[in-house]
Amino acid sequence: MEAMYSGSLVLTPNHRTRLQLQSVYGQWRQYRDMSPVCRTPAVYPVDIWLRDLWSHAPGIRAGILEPALEALVWQDIVRDSDAGAGLVNQRATARAVQEAWRLAHLWRIDMQTVRKFAHFQKSDGIPDDLGAFLSWVDSFEAFCRRHGLISLSPMVESVIMGLADGQLAGPGHVMLAGFDNPPPLYALLFEVLIKSSKSVERFDLPPLSPAVRLQDLSDPGEEIHQAAKWARDTLKKDNQARIGIICPDLQHRTDAIRREFRDILYPETAVRFVIGMPEVSISSARPLSDCPLIASALDILALNTPWVETLAFCRLLRSPFIHGTPTEESGRARLEWRLRETGEMKIQMAWVRDLANTDDAEYHCEQLATALLAVDSLRRAQPNSATLQDWSNLFEAQLSALGWPGPRQPDPAEYDQLRAWSGALKSFARVSAWHGKVSLGQALGILRQILAGNHADDGDVLSPIQVLSPTEADGLVFTHTWMMGMTEQQWPPPARPVPFIPLSLQREQAMPGSDLHAVTENARHLITRFMGHTGSEVVFSWPRQDEDLELKPAEMLPGVREHVAGNQDFPASFPGYEEAAGIVLDCLEEAPFIPLGDTEQPTGGFSLMANQADCPFKAFAINRLGAEALPAPLIGLPGHVLGSILHESLEGFWRALKSQENLLTASPETLANTINSAVANAVQNKARFYRHTMTARFNAMEIRRLSDLLSAWLEEEKKRGTFRVIESEYRTRWQHAGLTLNLRIDRLDETPEGNLVIVDYKSPRNNEINWFDSRQTEPQLMLYMLAVEAEVDTKVDGLFIAQINVEETRYKGISTDNTIYPDSHFASKRNTVPHNEWQQIRLSWQESLTAIANEFLSGYAAVDPKSVNSSCTWCHLGPLCRIGERIDR
Repeated sequence: MEAMYSGSLVLTPNHRTRLQLQSVYGQWRQYRDMSPVCRTPAVYPVDIWLRDLWSHAPGIRAGILEPALEALVWQDIVRDSDAGAGLVNQRATARAVQEAWRLAHLWRIDMQTVRKFAHFQKSDGIPDDLGAFLSWVDSFEAFCRRHGLISLSPMVESVIMGLADGQLAGPGHVMLAGFDNPPPLYALLFEVLIKSSKSVERFDLPPLSPAVRLQDLSDPGEEIHQAAKWARDTLKKDNQARIGIICPDLQHRTDAIRREFRDILYPETAVRFVIGMPEVSISSARPLSDCPLIASALDILALNTPWVETLAFCRLLRSPFIHGTPTEESGRARLEWRLRETGEMKIQMAWVRDLANTDDAEYHCEQLATALLAVDSLRRAQPNSATLQDWSNLFEAQLSALGWPGPRQPDPAEYDQLRAWSGALKSFARVSAWHGKVSLGQALGILRQILAGNHADDGDVLSPIQVLSPTEADGLVFTHTWMMGMTEQQWPPPARPVPFIPLSLQREQAMPGSDLHAVTENARHLITRFMGHTGSEVVFSWPRQDEDLELKPAEMLPGVREHVAGNQDFPASFPGYEEAAGIVLDCLEEAPFIPLGDTEQPTGGFSLMANQADCPFKAFAINRLGAEALPAPLIGLPGHVLGSILHESLEGFWRALKSQENLLTASPETLANTINSAVANAVQNKARFYRHTMTARFNAMEIRRLSDLLSAWLEEEKKRGTFRVIESEYRTRWQHAGLTLNLRIDRLDETPEGNLVIVDYKSPRNNEINWFDSRQTEPQLMLYMLAVEAEVDTKVDGLFIAQINVEETRYKGISTDNTIYPDSHFASKRNTVPHNEWQQIRLSWQESLTAIANEFLSGYAAVDPKSVNSSCTWCHLGPLCRIGERIDR
């Protein structure tokens, strides 16, 4: 601290260590009763100091190529090379090449040494991996010379040479803080600094002696949960605590950690959106493009294309980062529903603007429509090809038109993301130096790559709770540390040699990940350093099981053998845990009846009765509350649209032919033309609403598929007894007490005796109906029969499902007369019933349906599924009724 007070230069390995030192320096000044106002001490991450030294060096002409821009260069080189032409993932290869190049410089491996290992096998005209790597390196170095650029590691080498030969002046006094095991390039830098500076000292804290605790937990989820509770409780006891949560596989557990910490720290807001967690900083190392704030900006810029991904635009409608969201919340929610209803993966922006502009529609969003029009107008004013600086100006103007980054005050993490966004746009504009004019699509691609190459943390790096990977935590000082995931699979981490550099050369230079023994020793030293840098308590934890995999703790943990041998702890979820722990549970009784209001108008046709029979809560939620799942856009047409086209095709066909007699006497040519005409009309009617999916080629294929399907089905129609079609899409009602159900029957046929047959088309595979079930979950045909007979005073002699799909084309049903459909079967038995029994069955249906209707009218809404397996498996109401919690108990 005295050295920092006197103005000495302090170098740190990273930004986190710098901020921690500055914080400690402030506490030191406060302890010494010094003035709170002082000059910022000269504490710099070593790479920032080297950049500054390079930029002020005399005669320097090469500009530093930032890592994100360097990644673009490597991608272009790999993509344009012969060796890269056949690669499946060129971007991943470019990242591996960039990393190999960087590590080769850090471990001072000369490319001439690497070339001695190359064979350049060119029997097929393409070099081997090492030969390809060297050719890419040559291209990269030529690119840097041509454009006057230098990447970070070669820049460090040049600075070292300048300090060594006196061309660059060394600093006066230097303190090195946190460099426990620097790579050879930086070790050389420190040697040169010792010679070129007045004095160089290492700043090492004396090792601390915390209490060490081992904790085994049931699974990874429970491990995160307990770590979050421990961090919360520790912070409550000591608001000055600095807590480190270290996770070896942080990249894969970031989302789970974020969710659990949010639920533990903010339990009262678990059911609503929480923005930011001031107490927690999660070093997720996730790309900047994945952060919600930046992802919303990319969603806005995606509006520059005529067709936009439906889900991306729906995400934008809910975004808090554009203006008008609070005032148009209801309209935008309804607009999202309307867009999802299309079922298409992409939507046309002109159509969306028209929808939002519809004055009398429930999805009217005037502010949104105006902003979308402004975005489109800005794009139209731009030429098709422009420099990246021009595109950058356009992007900023379009974001401003939609009010990005929104009306509310950004949290600290979002401030950092906005600064990173600004820096990414500057980098984006600098790429113009070697890209020239590009199209809009190319510009967006380059911007996305730059954002993907930059990373952002969640939260402030000075937050009291820091969630870090072991590499990021190395050198930091905490009062409390919890290191999770300490299983033998995770720790020590596996050895991962660097691609493209010969393994023998890596081992000779002791590169990281090249040797299992070295990796193990480094892991052991890391554990020692974490304990030596923690003041009060260190917890090492591991899950006992991950799904079906049983896990064991890492053997190098201190005292782990004794812990495993003597551990008799019970898991926190064993039966009777609450009573044993003295926890008092309050039990609330749910009222099974919620009476209908005087003005309440339930929605739904036969599905209301089916839902009530399946589970009373299901009918309450769907038919009274309107709790519907959001439609999800799919590749191709949704199933209900395909079914609608099939229904319309059959309706058109029977409108033309009218009876089975005409079907039997029609010539093959007439039949084919009638089928094709009916199908083509149905397809074209739907194509108006699915313009992105239903292209001309798609429609032609769909017409051919449905024509073949209908031809196969008509062979089944020929097997029936004589009939004529008297109604298609017939609308009727079924009424009981205060309940009225609007019904639509696919088809009504008439027999020669003047009786009726009800036909219901089904394109998905349909199970056999249990006609004698006392609680009927498939009451559709029964309701149709009762409604029709009440309305037209004519007997219904048959109820049939027309099963029409590629797997099965046949009738299923029940009838009073075997001549209606001789081959009708139910449960492998003939479905004909004697007339005296038919009346009994009708009465049974009437009583069953009446009981279910009365149940609904009485407001019975209990969570009482008929069968958990069949009723709950595909039900979307699980989060609302919480049946899963009951099943778990």
